[in-house]
Order: sequence, then C-alpha cells, then structure tokens
Amino acid sequence: MTRFKGIAGINEPLKRASEIILCVVLTLLCFGILTVYSASIVPAAEGAKTANLIKKQVIYVLVSMAALILAAHIDYHKLGQKSFWLLAVAMLMLILVLVFGTEVNGARRWFRFGKLSFQPAELARLCLVIYMAEFLTRKQGHIREFLQGFMPPVIVVGVAFILMMMQPDFGTAVLIAMTLGAMLFVAGIRLSHCLLIAVLAAPALIFLVAMAPYRLDRVLAFINPWEDPQGKGYHLIQSLIALGLGGTTGVGPGASLQKLSYLPEARGDFAFAILGSEFGFVGSMTVIALFCILIWQGMRICRHAPDLFGTLLSCGILCQIGLQALVNIAVVTGSMPTKGLPLPFVSFGGSSLILTMFSVGLLLNIDKHCRVTKEPDMLGARKMAVQQ
Repeated sequence: MTRFKGIAGINEPLKRASEIILCVVLTLLCFGILTVYSASIVPAAEGAKTANLIKKQVIYVLVSMAALILAAHIDYHKLGQKSFWLLAVAMLMLILVLVFGTEVNGARRWFRFGKLSFQPAELARLCLVIYMAEFLTRKQGHIREFLQGFMPPVIVVGVAFILMMMQPDFGTAVLIAMTLGAMLFVAGIRLSHCLLIAVLAAPALIFLVAMAPYRLDRVLAFINPWEDPQGKGYHLIQSLIALGLGGTTGVGPGASLQKLSYLPEARGDFAFAILGSEFGFVGSMTVIALFCILIWQGMRICRHAPDLFGTLLSCGILCQIGLQALVNIAVVTGSMPTKGLPLPFVSFGGSSLILTMFSVGLLLNIDKHCRVTKEPDMLGARKMAVQQ
C-alpha cells in the first residue's frame, strides 16, 4: 500500500529527514544572527547602527520562516502549473532593474523602496528552477533530442544569463548555468549535448573575465594575493588572516579583530571569515558539516519524490543552495576567485534569505508527498545507461 500525503504518511527515515533539515536550517540561522551581530559592531557606531542591523536581520529571519511555512503548505504542483508566468514575471523584473534599479558599487541589481531593497536575481533563480523542472518533466519523451529537449531550456537560461551579466552579476549568472546543467543531467539529457555547450561556453566565459578589469583583478588576486596586498589581494588576505587568527576554537563571539574596518563585506559575502575567526576551525567545520547534512537529507527526498517534477525541483533547489555555499566558502578560504555570492542562511540580507527559506519549504513540501514503498526512480547516468 502506497502512502503519499501528510507527515503521518511518511516512513520514519524520511520523516526524520524533514526534522533534520529544519534543525540544520535553524542552527545555521542562529550562526547567521551571531555573525551579523558581531560583524556589525565597530567602534564608531557601536550603538544605534548595530541595533538597527541586528533588528533587520531578525526581521528577515522571521519573514523567511513565514515564507518556509507558506511554501511547505502550498502543493508544489500548483507552482509547476504557473511556472511560465512565474518565469515571465522574473524576466520582466530583470529587465526593469536595469532601468529603474539602484546602482551600488557599479552594479545595478536592486530595487529600493525606502529602507527596503529587493534583488530580482534571487527571485529569478527560483523561478528558473521551477520552470526548468516543469519543462523537463513535460518534455521527458523528447529530452534526448537536441532541438526539442535540450535547446529550449538552454535558450531560456541564456537570456537570463545575459540579463544578469548586464547588471552585472557574474556569480549568480554562473550559478544558474551550473544548476541547469545538473538538472539536465538528472533529467537524462545526452552528455554529448552538455559537452558541446560547455566547449562553446568556455571561451565566452574567458572573454567575459578578460574584458572586465575588476574580474581579471580577482583572478590575479586569487593566483597571488600577496603581490598587491593593499589593492587586488586585500580582500583575500584579510579573509585568510581572520581565519588564521581563529585557530582551533576561535577568539570568542564578538572578539574578532578583522571586522573592525579591516575586512570588507564582513557581514555579507565574507561572513564565513568572521565566523571562522570567532568560532575557529571547530565552528567552521560545524557549519560545513551542517550544509553537508542538509544536502544529504535533501538528496534522500529527491530520490523518493512522487514524480519527476518533484525530483527535478528538489534537485534544482539543492544545487542552488549547495553550490552557493560551496562557492562562498571557497572564495573566503582562497580556493577560487572572488564571487559576489552570500553564504546561505548566514550572510546578512533579506531577499536572498527569504527566497532560500521558501526553497527549503518547497523541499519539505515535496517530502510530504514522498512515496516510500517503491524503489526510487533511476536518475542521471544510471538512467541513461539503461536507456542505451
């Protein structure tokens, strides 16, 4: 007898998956509040500014929790039915932000409404995943055909990629491209098609990096940050110093020195460096372990999803969260060139946190419908091997 709906219909291992994911997310949110609070304290503005920033982050967390609960109780199939219109709205907002958006540090990525701001690229990321999951499910019979199954999603993501590069937002653009690749693989696409796009895209990416001086500077700083410690290599050097000062157990909450106007974006893209400084190697590895547990439990939900749409949607969500965390931590530790991607659940921010929590809610939504008495569907390479 197959059981589909409600927590009561989930067997114990999968029921625990939802509970574990919730515990992991709540723990990461606590790390985020502590890190934002600590990184916001500077000698010149220790009072009102710190209180205002931590108040904002707490509000963002509460709103994001509401978004998670909402997503967990809306049947995810309804989002699939509206996926085209969701994508259309997201694309329209990506166009409008180029005209009416607020420019910050040379990038036009945000709409500002008084003290509130919204980044359309965050919404576009989620809408693209929903649309791609629905399209690949609907076109499953043609998924191995180049024109009908492969090119349409590539064109859609290509348009979104171009719009994001015009902001410019190179990190998010590359993230959605990598997510699409993972979803295509899980859907059973021909690897030769993916290889063709990869070969064509590589020179374009190199050209984009070479033509933008600040991107080229980031690559050079990654190769040898000590060549220009007060210029191109400053961010990375200060990040590594913060991590090094943390040692094994850290200097203690609120005691990091690099946050005192040394490390730029201490509560944003480089929040993990402050976390590593104050909680040390133990704290850093704890956060990394929490992300690994989140992805592991999410993959269990992905494999037991009741339909291909649920599988692809959960795959896209996990790729977005996992790749973003991987890139952020790699940047902070000097393992790859700098990208403007925050650490999910930890870095300061509103739209990113709210939409990430909404995505987690969708993951829990899929979990409520999991089939637990059938063998999980064959996916990716294993599926393609059987078809051949």
